[in-house]
Amino acid sequence: MQKYKHISIYFFSYFLNAAISFGVVSLLTHHLSTKDYGIINLYSGAIAFLTPLLSGGILQTVNVEFFKRDKPGFARFFSDALAIPLAGLLLFTFLAFVFTVPLMHFLKVSNFFIWLIPATAFFILFTEMIASITRNRNQPGLFAAFSIGKNALEACLSVIFVLVLHETWNGRINALILAPALVSIPVYILLKKWGYLIPFSGIASVKTILVVSSPLIIERMSVFVISSSDRYFIDHYVSTAEVGLYSVGAQIAIIANLTLLSMNNFFYPYIFGELKKKHEKKELYYRTTRKPYEKSHHFSQQKLDEILDKINEQGYHFLTEEEKDFLKKASKENF
Repeated sequence: MQKYKHISIYFFSYFLNAAISFGVVSLLTHHLSTKDYGIINLYSGAIAFLTPLLSGGILQTVNVEFFKRDKPGFARFFSDALAIPLAGLLLFTFLAFVFTVPLMHFLKVSNFFIWLIPATAFFILFTEMIASITRNRNQPGLFAAFSIGKNALEACLSVIFVLVLHETWNGRINALILAPALVSIPVYILLKKWGYLIPFSGIASVKTILVVSSPLIIERMSVFVISSSDRYFIDHYVSTAEVGLYSVGAQIAIIANLTLLSMNNFFYPYIFGELKKKHEKKELYYRTTRKPYEKSHHFSQQKLDEILDKINEQGYHFLTEEEKDFLKKASKENF
Protein backbone atom coordinates (compact mmCIF):
# COMPACT_ATOMS: atom_id res chain seq x y z
CA MET A 1 0.00 0.00 0.00
CA GLN A 2 2.86 2.34 0.85
CA LYS A 3 4.42 1.80 -2.59
CA TYR A 4 1.23 2.95 -4.30
CA LYS A 5 1.18 6.00 -2.05
CA HIS A 6 4.77 6.85 -2.97
CA ILE A 7 4.27 6.45 -6.69
CA SER A 8 1.16 8.64 -6.53
CA ILE A 9 3.17 11.38 -4.78
CA TYR A 10 5.96 11.24 -7.38
CA PHE A 11 3.44 11.22 -10.21
CA PHE A 12 1.51 14.13 -8.69
CA SER A 13 4.65 16.23 -8.15
CA TYR A 14 5.90 15.78 -11.71
CA PHE A 15 2.45 16.28 -13.19
CA LEU A 16 1.94 19.47 -11.17
CA ASN A 17 5.40 20.74 -12.15
CA ALA A 18 4.60 20.11 -15.78
CA ALA A 19 1.23 21.86 -15.39
CA ILE A 20 2.89 24.87 -13.72
CA SER A 21 5.49 25.12 -16.48
CA PHE A 22 2.87 24.83 -19.20
CA GLY A 23 0.64 27.37 -17.44
CA VAL A 24 3.47 29.90 -17.16
CA VAL A 25 4.35 29.46 -20.83
CA SER A 26 0.71 29.94 -21.83
CA LEU A 27 0.41 33.04 -19.65
CA LEU A 28 3.67 34.66 -20.69
CA THR A 29 3.06 33.96 -24.37
CA HIS A 30 0.82 37.04 -24.42
CA HIS A 31 3.67 39.21 -23.11
CA LEU A 32 6.83 37.71 -24.60
CA SER A 33 7.75 37.44 -28.26
CA THR A 34 9.11 34.34 -29.93
CA LYS A 35 12.52 36.05 -29.95
CA ASP A 36 12.28 36.53 -26.16
CA TYR A 37 11.59 32.81 -25.79
CA GLY A 38 14.52 32.08 -28.07
CA ILE A 39 16.92 34.06 -25.86
CA ILE A 40 15.52 32.40 -22.74
CA ASN A 41 16.10 28.93 -24.21
CA LEU A 42 19.61 29.74 -25.41
CA TYR A 43 20.47 30.95 -21.91
CA SER A 44 18.91 27.97 -20.11
CA GLY A 45 20.67 25.68 -22.57
CA ALA A 46 24.01 27.24 -21.63
CA ILE A 47 23.28 26.46 -17.97
CA ALA A 48 22.37 22.87 -18.90
CA PHE A 49 25.66 22.60 -20.80
CA LEU A 50 27.75 23.95 -17.94
CA THR A 51 26.15 22.04 -15.04
CA PRO A 52 27.80 18.61 -15.68
CA LEU A 53 31.17 20.27 -16.34
CA LEU A 54 30.96 22.31 -13.14
CA SER A 55 29.76 19.33 -11.08
CA GLY A 56 32.44 16.94 -12.26
CA GLY A 57 29.75 14.26 -12.60
CA ILE A 58 29.32 13.88 -8.82
CA LEU A 59 25.51 13.81 -8.83
CA GLN A 60 25.31 10.26 -10.17
CA THR A 61 28.20 9.13 -7.96
CA VAL A 62 26.50 10.57 -4.87
CA ASN A 63 23.39 8.55 -5.71
CA VAL A 64 25.36 5.31 -5.84
CA GLU A 65 27.46 5.99 -2.74
CA PHE A 66 24.33 6.76 -0.70
CA PHE A 67 23.37 3.08 -0.85
CA LYS A 68 26.90 1.73 -0.43
CA ARG A 69 28.02 3.61 2.69
CA ASP A 70 26.79 4.08 6.21
CA LYS A 71 25.70 7.58 7.29
CA PRO A 72 29.15 8.80 8.55
CA GLY A 73 30.83 7.40 5.45
CA PHE A 74 28.34 9.03 3.11
CA ALA A 75 28.60 12.36 4.97
CA ARG A 76 32.37 12.31 4.51
CA PHE A 77 32.03 11.40 0.83
CA PHE A 78 29.32 14.01 0.18
CA SER A 79 31.21 16.85 1.90
CA ASP A 80 34.40 16.05 0.02
CA ALA A 81 32.52 15.72 -3.28
CA LEU A 82 31.07 19.22 -2.89
CA ALA A 83 34.59 20.62 -3.19
CA ILE A 84 34.49 19.71 -6.90
CA PRO A 85 31.54 21.94 -7.94
CA LEU A 86 32.82 24.69 -5.63
CA ALA A 87 36.14 24.64 -7.48
CA GLY A 88 34.21 24.50 -10.76
CA LEU A 89 32.20 27.54 -9.71
CA LEU A 90 35.39 29.57 -9.21
CA LEU A 91 36.97 28.33 -12.45
CA PHE A 92 33.96 28.94 -14.72
CA THR A 93 33.17 32.30 -13.13
CA PHE A 94 36.69 33.37 -14.02
CA LEU A 95 36.23 32.05 -17.58
CA ALA A 96 32.89 33.85 -17.84
CA PHE A 97 34.66 37.14 -17.10
CA VAL A 98 37.42 36.35 -19.60
CA PHE A 99 35.05 35.39 -22.45
CA THR A 100 32.27 37.85 -21.64
CA VAL A 101 32.12 39.54 -25.06
CA PRO A 102 31.90 36.43 -27.30
CA LEU A 103 29.38 34.85 -24.91
CA MET A 104 27.25 38.00 -25.00
CA HIS A 105 27.08 37.80 -28.79
CA PHE A 106 26.42 34.04 -28.73
CA LEU A 107 23.65 34.05 -26.08
CA LYS A 108 22.35 37.57 -26.86
CA VAL A 109 22.26 38.68 -23.21
CA SER A 110 24.11 41.34 -21.21
CA ASN A 111 27.39 40.78 -19.37
CA PHE A 112 25.63 40.59 -15.99
CA PHE A 113 23.73 37.46 -17.04
CA ILE A 114 26.91 35.91 -18.48
CA TRP A 115 28.70 36.27 -15.15
CA LEU A 116 25.82 34.61 -13.28
CA ILE A 117 25.71 31.43 -15.41
CA PRO A 118 28.21 29.45 -13.26
CA ALA A 119 26.50 30.45 -9.98
CA THR A 120 23.08 29.51 -11.39
CA ALA A 121 24.43 26.13 -12.54
CA PHE A 122 25.83 25.56 -9.04
CA PHE A 123 22.54 26.37 -7.30
CA ILE A 124 20.61 24.16 -9.72
CA LEU A 125 23.03 21.32 -8.97
CA PHE A 126 22.46 21.90 -5.25
CA THR A 127 18.68 21.60 -5.66
CA GLU A 128 19.10 18.48 -7.81
CA MET A 129 21.16 16.93 -5.01
CA ILE A 130 18.42 17.43 -2.43
CA ALA A 131 15.93 15.91 -4.86
CA SER A 132 18.15 12.84 -5.26
CA ILE A 133 18.84 12.47 -1.54
CA THR A 134 15.18 12.80 -0.49
CA ARG A 135 14.30 10.22 -3.12
CA ASN A 136 17.07 7.89 -1.92
CA ARG A 137 15.90 8.36 1.67
CA ASN A 138 12.46 7.30 0.45
CA GLN A 139 10.85 10.59 1.44
CA PRO A 140 8.51 11.35 -1.48
CA GLY A 141 6.65 14.06 0.47
CA LEU A 142 9.83 16.06 1.02
CA PHE A 143 10.87 15.40 -2.57
CA ALA A 144 7.56 16.82 -3.79
CA ALA A 145 7.83 19.84 -1.47
CA PHE A 146 11.23 20.88 -2.85
CA SER A 147 10.40 20.02 -6.45
CA ILE A 148 7.04 21.78 -6.55
CA GLY A 149 8.27 24.62 -4.32
CA LYS A 150 11.16 25.51 -6.62
CA ASN A 151 9.01 25.36 -9.74
CA ALA A 152 6.19 27.37 -8.15
CA LEU A 153 8.66 29.98 -6.87
CA GLU A 154 10.18 30.34 -10.34
CA ALA A 155 6.70 30.69 -11.85
CA CYS A 156 5.69 33.38 -9.35
CA LEU A 157 8.89 35.33 -9.90
CA SER A 158 8.38 35.11 -13.66
CA VAL A 159 4.89 36.54 -13.35
CA ILE A 160 6.14 39.37 -11.11
CA PHE A 161 9.05 40.32 -13.36
CA VAL A 162 7.16 40.05 -16.66
CA LEU A 163 3.56 40.98 -15.86
CA VAL A 164 4.07 43.38 -12.95
CA LEU A 165 7.45 44.94 -13.71
CA HIS A 166 6.93 44.70 -17.50
CA GLU A 167 10.31 43.10 -18.24
CA THR A 168 10.76 40.80 -21.24
CA TRP A 169 13.26 37.94 -21.62
CA ASN A 170 15.42 39.37 -18.81
CA GLY A 171 12.53 39.04 -16.36
CA ARG A 172 12.12 35.35 -17.14
CA ILE A 173 15.87 34.80 -16.79
CA ASN A 174 15.89 36.70 -13.49
CA ALA A 175 13.34 34.18 -12.18
CA LEU A 176 15.45 31.31 -13.52
CA ILE A 177 18.45 32.63 -11.57
CA LEU A 178 16.73 33.62 -8.31
CA ALA A 179 14.54 30.53 -7.74
CA PRO A 180 17.32 27.93 -7.29
CA ALA A 181 19.42 30.43 -5.31
CA LEU A 182 16.59 30.99 -2.82
CA VAL A 183 15.71 27.28 -2.59
CA SER A 184 19.38 26.50 -1.84
CA ILE A 185 18.98 28.17 1.57
CA PRO A 186 16.56 25.55 3.03
CA VAL A 187 18.50 22.86 1.17
CA TYR A 188 21.67 23.83 3.03
CA ILE A 189 19.81 23.91 6.37
CA LEU A 190 18.33 20.45 5.78
CA LEU A 191 21.64 18.88 4.70
CA LYS A 192 23.25 20.35 7.81
CA LYS A 193 20.45 18.96 9.98
CA TRP A 194 20.86 15.49 8.49
CA GLY A 195 24.59 15.60 9.25
CA TYR A 196 25.71 15.36 5.63
CA LEU A 197 27.81 18.55 5.73
CA ILE A 198 30.99 17.98 7.73
CA PRO A 199 34.52 19.43 7.56
CA PHE A 200 36.58 18.80 4.44
CA SER A 201 38.85 15.76 4.90
CA GLY A 202 41.54 16.47 2.29
CA ILE A 203 42.49 16.84 -1.36
CA ALA A 204 43.40 13.15 -1.72
CA SER A 205 39.76 12.14 -1.20
CA VAL A 206 38.60 14.71 -3.77
CA LYS A 207 41.04 13.34 -6.36
CA THR A 208 39.70 9.83 -5.82
CA ILE A 209 36.09 11.01 -6.20
CA LEU A 210 36.94 12.98 -9.35
CA VAL A 211 38.58 9.95 -10.97
CA VAL A 212 35.40 7.93 -10.41
CA SER A 213 32.85 10.62 -11.28
CA SER A 214 34.49 12.47 -14.19
CA PRO A 215 33.62 9.82 -16.84
CA LEU A 216 29.95 10.51 -16.05
CA ILE A 217 30.40 14.05 -17.42
CA ILE A 218 30.29 12.56 -20.92
CA GLU A 219 26.98 10.86 -20.18
CA ARG A 220 25.46 14.12 -18.93
CA MET A 221 26.84 16.00 -21.91
CA SER A 222 25.19 13.51 -24.25
CA VAL A 223 21.85 14.37 -22.61
CA PHE A 224 22.50 18.03 -23.42
CA VAL A 225 23.36 17.20 -27.03
CA ILE A 226 20.14 15.23 -27.44
CA SER A 227 17.80 17.64 -25.65
CA SER A 228 19.22 21.15 -26.15
CA SER A 229 21.89 21.41 -28.84
CA ASP A 230 19.30 21.68 -31.63
CA ARG A 231 18.37 25.16 -30.37
CA TYR A 232 21.80 26.51 -31.24
CA PHE A 233 21.69 25.07 -34.76
CA ILE A 234 18.29 26.66 -35.33
CA ASP A 235 19.59 29.98 -33.98
CA HIS A 236 22.64 29.85 -36.25
CA TYR A 237 20.97 28.72 -39.47
CA VAL A 238 17.51 30.31 -39.09
CA SER A 239 16.85 32.84 -36.30
CA THR A 240 16.47 33.32 -32.55
CA ALA A 241 12.72 33.78 -32.99
CA GLU A 242 12.47 30.31 -34.53
CA VAL A 243 14.24 28.91 -31.47
CA GLY A 244 11.50 30.44 -29.31
CA LEU A 245 8.73 29.01 -31.47
CA TYR A 246 10.37 25.59 -31.43
CA SER A 247 10.87 25.62 -27.64
CA VAL A 248 7.25 26.54 -26.91
CA GLY A 249 6.11 23.60 -29.02
CA ALA A 250 8.50 21.31 -27.14
CA GLN A 251 6.59 21.90 -23.88
CA ILE A 252 4.20 19.05 -24.73
CA ALA A 253 7.13 16.63 -24.99
CA ILE A 254 8.51 17.92 -21.68
CA ILE A 255 5.21 17.14 -19.94
CA ALA A 256 5.28 13.57 -21.26
CA ASN A 257 8.90 13.21 -20.17
CA LEU A 258 8.15 14.45 -16.66
CA THR A 259 5.39 11.85 -16.34
CA LEU A 260 7.86 9.09 -17.20
CA LEU A 261 10.39 10.51 -14.74
CA SER A 262 7.84 10.13 -11.94
CA MET A 263 7.90 6.37 -12.51
CA ASN A 264 11.69 6.35 -12.60
CA ASN A 265 11.96 8.20 -9.28
CA PHE A 266 9.59 5.73 -7.65
CA PHE A 267 11.58 2.64 -8.61
CA TYR A 268 15.07 4.14 -8.10
CA PRO A 269 15.37 3.75 -4.28
CA TYR A 270 13.85 0.26 -4.33
CA ILE A 271 16.23 -1.00 -7.03
CA PHE A 272 19.35 0.37 -5.33
CA GLY A 273 18.09 -0.77 -1.93
CA GLU A 274 17.87 -4.35 -3.20
CA LEU A 275 21.32 -4.11 -4.76
CA LYS A 276 22.68 -2.91 -1.42
CA LYS A 277 21.13 -5.90 0.39
CA LYS A 278 22.71 -8.34 -2.06
CA HIS A 279 26.08 -6.61 -1.64
CA GLU A 280 25.83 -6.87 2.15
CA LYS A 281 25.00 -10.60 1.94
CA LYS A 282 27.99 -11.17 -0.30
CA GLU A 283 30.26 -9.34 2.14
CA LEU A 284 28.84 -11.32 5.08
CA TYR A 285 29.26 -14.81 3.68
CA TYR A 286 32.23 -14.59 1.34
CA ARG A 287 34.61 -11.99 2.74
CA THR A 288 37.50 -14.17 3.91
CA THR A 289 41.25 -14.32 3.48
CA ARG A 290 41.30 -18.04 2.75
CA LYS A 291 39.56 -20.20 0.22
CA PRO A 292 36.47 -22.08 1.43
CA TYR A 293 37.10 -25.76 2.28
CA GLU A 294 40.85 -25.31 1.93
CA LYS A 295 42.62 -28.53 2.85
CA SER A 296 45.16 -28.16 5.63
CA HIS A 297 47.78 -30.58 6.97
CA HIS A 298 48.05 -31.28 10.69
CA PHE A 299 51.54 -32.37 11.65
CA SER A 300 52.24 -34.56 14.68
CA GLN A 301 55.51 -35.85 16.07
CA GLN A 302 54.08 -39.35 16.42
CA LYS A 303 53.14 -39.63 12.76
CA LEU A 304 56.51 -38.26 11.69
CA ASP A 305 58.33 -40.80 13.87
CA GLU A 306 56.27 -43.63 12.35
CA ILE A 307 57.20 -42.57 8.82
CA LEU A 308 60.91 -42.27 9.71
CA ASP A 309 60.87 -45.76 11.31
CA LYS A 310 59.29 -47.16 8.15
CA ILE A 311 62.05 -45.61 6.04
CA ASN A 312 64.74 -47.16 8.27
CA GLU A 313 63.12 -50.58 8.14
CA GLN A 314 61.83 -50.79 4.55
CA GLY A 315 63.25 -47.84 2.61
CA TYR A 316 61.82 -44.61 1.24
CA HIS A 317 60.33 -46.27 -1.84
CA PHE A 318 57.89 -48.25 0.33
CA LEU A 319 56.16 -45.05 1.54
CA THR A 320 52.66 -44.31 0.28
CA GLU A 321 52.00 -41.13 -1.69
CA GLU A 322 50.20 -39.66 1.30
CA GLU A 323 53.19 -40.39 3.57
CA LYS A 324 55.61 -38.88 1.04
CA ASP A 325 53.41 -35.79 0.76
CA PHE A 326 53.26 -35.50 4.55
CA LEU A 327 57.07 -35.73 4.75
CA LYS A 328 57.53 -32.99 2.15
CA LYS A 329 55.04 -30.69 3.87
CA ALA A 330 56.68 -31.31 7.23
CA SER A 331 60.15 -30.46 5.85
CA LYS A 332 58.83 -27.19 4.37
CA GLU A 333 57.29 -26.22 7.70
CA ASN A 334 60.59 -27.07 9.49
CA PHE A 335 58.66 -29.46 11.70
